[in-house]
Amino acid sequence: MVINLVSCKDDKVSLTGLDKKILPNDSAVVAGELPNGLRYYIRKNRNPENRAVLYLVNKIGSVHETDAQRGLAHFLEHMAFRGTKNFPGNNVIDFLEKAGVKFGADLNAYTSYNETVYQLPIPTQDSSLLGTGLAILKDWAQHIEITEAGVNSERGIILAEKRQRQGLEQRIREQSLFNLLNGAKYAERSPIGIDSVLKNAKAADLQKFYHDWYRPDLQSIIAVGDFDAEEMEKKIIAIFGDLKKNSNTAQPEEVKIPQIEREHYQTILDEEITNTTIQVLHKYAARDKIKSELDLRNSMIVSLFNTMLANRSNDLRRGAEMPFLSASAKIETLFADLGSASVNVTVNPGEYEKGFKTIMREIRKVKESGFNQHELDRAKASFIEKRDYQFGERSKVTSQNYVTVYVNAFLKNLSYPSAEFYNEFYNLHIRNIGLEEVQAVIEKFYNNKNRDFYVIAPLNEQDQLPGVEELEKWTGEVEKEELVVQEEKKVNKKLMNELPKGGSIVSETTDQEMGITTWKLSNGAKVVLKPTTFRNDQILISAFSPGGSSLYPDKDYQSAIDAVGILSRGGIGDLDLKTLSRVLTGKIMQVNPFISENYEGVNANTSKKDLESSFQLMYLYFTQPRLDKELVGSVLREAKDRAMKRYSKPSNVYADSINAIMFGHHFRKRAAFAERVDMIDPDISLKIYKERFADFSDFTFVLVGSFDLNSIRPMVQKYLAGLPSLNRNEGTNYIQYAYPESGFTKIIEKGKTDRSTVTMILDGKYTDDVNLVGNMTAIRDIVQLKMTERLRGTEHEVYSPGISLSMLDNSKRYELRIGFTCSPAMVEKLTMAAKDELNKLVTNGASPGELTKFKAEFAKSLEVQLKRNEYWTSQICAKLQVGRELKEITEVAKQIEAVSAQSFKEAAKKYLNTGNLKIFVLSPEK
Repeated sequence: MVINLVSCKDDKVSLTGLDKKILPNDSAVVAGELPNGLRYYIRKNRNPENRAVLYLVNKIGSVHETDAQRGLAHFLEHMAFRGTKNFPGNNVIDFLEKAGVKFGADLNAYTSYNETVYQLPIPTQDSSLLGTGLAILKDWAQHIEITEAGVNSERGIILAEKRQRQGLEQRIREQSLFNLLNGAKYAERSPIGIDSVLKNAKAADLQKFYHDWYRPDLQSIIAVGDFDAEEMEKKIIAIFGDLKKNSNTAQPEEVKIPQIEREHYQTILDEEITNTTIQVLHKYAARDKIKSELDLRNSMIVSLFNTMLANRSNDLRRGAEMPFLSASAKIETLFADLGSASVNVTVNPGEYEKGFKTIMREIRKVKESGFNQHELDRAKASFIEKRDYQFGERSKVTSQNYVTVYVNAFLKNLSYPSAEFYNEFYNLHIRNIGLEEVQAVIEKFYNNKNRDFYVIAPLNEQDQLPGVEELEKWTGEVEKEELVVQEEKKVNKKLMNELPKGGSIVSETTDQEMGITTWKLSNGAKVVLKPTTFRNDQILISAFSPGGSSLYPDKDYQSAIDAVGILSRGGIGDLDLKTLSRVLTGKIMQVNPFISENYEGVNANTSKKDLESSFQLMYLYFTQPRLDKELVGSVLREAKDRAMKRYSKPSNVYADSINAIMFGHHFRKRAAFAERVDMIDPDISLKIYKERFADFSDFTFVLVGSFDLNSIRPMVQKYLAGLPSLNRNEGTNYIQYAYPESGFTKIIEKGKTDRSTVTMILDGKYTDDVNLVGNMTAIRDIVQLKMTERLRGTEHEVYSPGISLSMLDNSKRYELRIGFTCSPAMVEKLTMAAKDELNKLVTNGASPGELTKFKAEFAKSLEVQLKRNEYWTSQICAKLQVGRELKEITEVAKQIEAVSAQSFKEAAKKYLNTGNLKIFVLSPEK
């Protein structure tokens, strides 16, 4: 697969010795090893500012457990948050939450097969707080307090976490993993563990595992953030230098996945599976470590191969026939040191042979005829643009992203090259990779005898499914066919052959304090611009206009809400979807029009280089939608099939039931069942789409990101000011829903998973009281705190309760949702416990400590959010849609600070009325 010299035009790159060139480490990283064996990686990084991310990485995981310890690695991770030698009880969580570090969202950990990792994001303004963070990591490394009482308390939470993970995906995994991994130990070492161990584990069992494996020679400290790297190194040496070596010097077992020369066939059936998927996996021994320059270059070749193969399979879906629902083929590391050259196809209902043969035929075409230069050029263009974009953003890489690299470097003994090295290497080698190298990939990876066939299907199709003999027969028939290979041709078309005449900017206002400029255009549209430096190369565009599907009668409702989906499959203007994909090759941009209930508009994300292309694509979506008459029939058949199978999934039954009941069973809030799909008229969809985007006099465009006003001005004038204007002065026809007024409990029985999902809803009208936003935000966050303390911390029966709050300005309605999963036997007890906590908040309000935590966490979160383009875009749109002042975006901090014990109690009394509580429960069928 490797030759010594590759030429491209006048450039020649020698490949001799690349396998001996180990990738160099980034000099910006301060790394070292203490005498006790502990390694550390340190990097100064100011994104985000005033923050650091601290990690303790332990090179030990579930695969290193004995049969009697299955689940203890993860159990021990939980115990770290129950108390340590210097931070007993909940002192770690309590201390950090008061500093604005939120348990779960910020303060967290995970256990995997080969590692257990603790993460601690922490503010850096206070150097003592940073020192405390390192002290916590040290305690986790060797001083976790493990008591019998603590183990018994945490046991229920771990079982609740295990229960929360149950469901269809877990059942498929359990059935397939042993054969997938060729019987390797990994298949029997799920990190969550097994009930027999979890229910009977003693403190002594955990203490032994902790003593044996939490050792400095198996540990690393990773620190990335806004601090002085040399000072951080001194602190790490001082704090962790006295960690004691262990008398146990045994190294964790390096578990390998055996390679077995055999074929395996397995059918996996389940009532909740909606469509049949056939998978063929050609398994091989993989190198999951890129250590040398040759490894890196070979990874580039595989990446190009995967891109070209994906382009081929995507093209098959862009024709009128659509021979399958989805398909893919790629080469990847499947698990640890096991690689796979896979073929996956999800077939149309009953069309097993057609779908399977179609994708296998494409594999054969690649094997025998290969790719052509145009295909390779497209793949290279995408590769180069993506890497150039990443290189341009190198100064904006987040601390968390750096940490991920160094965790991987420690666990797999890898190098961690700089962005500059990667950029130089990619640019040197990408142009010298030829077709013959890419073609060699399929010969190497798709000719392996260690092959698995998996047919994953709905239970009711078991009698029609193909067996291994049929799959082999179909494969053989494809091999004997006379192939028709369509040569890829270079597409020379442009997005726009004729540019719009454009318009003008008729007025300009600037809010200096907010850094926001507003332009009024000659066609009546408004453009709100906020240039930022949060990213080097990101521009977000969001546009909206009042109207949406609300302006159409029920008979046309389905045609309206599905209009974008139907038309987007047809392309735009004179470009079908296949041609459009080629015209957009190598561009870093996304443009997505939408029609929602109350608005129509577009959301776009683009690089600076592709900004004008994004404007052109928006213009075409607005003015030249394309309905593909040949394609639309297949699109509607797919939609109907999805609707017919929707209720195979219990979660869909549950969500649709809640939605229907909470909106008074209104026609528009019911699920799109098959009869609703029959109501779609593609011509009506096209008509509605054109109507929604016919008048831009009431459109607002919001642009946020890395641009300056002078450079973007000509494009706004040409593409946005040139859009049509009818001055219709439309508004939104807000639909009046019949919301249920009194409380109730609704039990929905569906599925077989031994788990209940509970959703508790408090809703009603709100009034624009003084500091409403501050008090309602406090209610949301403190209810989250109380539910976690009670359902997880006291009852030990829930892993992670979730809270959401929505407030609709047009109807002045609020909705607070409390959600959790639990054992079906515990539903009544836990809903009563949750209700009890709500009543306590009404009676007692929030404590000073709870308000302090809430304010600290919100302040730290807001500080980070205000430096994100996504946050500004969403907030500006939200404020403008309801006529609010934009200064509220930053002034929300004042509202949070203004929350007092009294104002919270008054709001709780008004909005936490448990007499109006709606309770929905999804439980397994009896």
